[in-house]
Amino acid sequence: MELVTLAEPCEGLKAAFMKPSDVYAVLKQSRVAHLYHANSVTTSCTFLEQGGLLSRGFVQKSGFSQTAQSSDDVDKKYGIW
Repeated sequence: MELVTLAEPCEGLKAAFMKPSDVYAVLKQSRVAHLYHANSVTTSCTFLEQGGLLSRGFVQKSGFSQTAQSSDDVDKKYGIW
């Protein structure tokens, strides 16, 4: 797992970028039985139609529907879009 330091305004925070198999292994090892993800109905419908969670950038590039978020500009700036 690679750790990176984010620039301002998140200075000092670490973000972990993990492969899906790594996420699964951590959840399984921690005995997590359920994982919940909150989203708008519009974006949730896109996830259901596409068969899983997608990055906001991928959804936009693919022309799928999603609800705008107040953090979109900052997320794009720091590469977490």
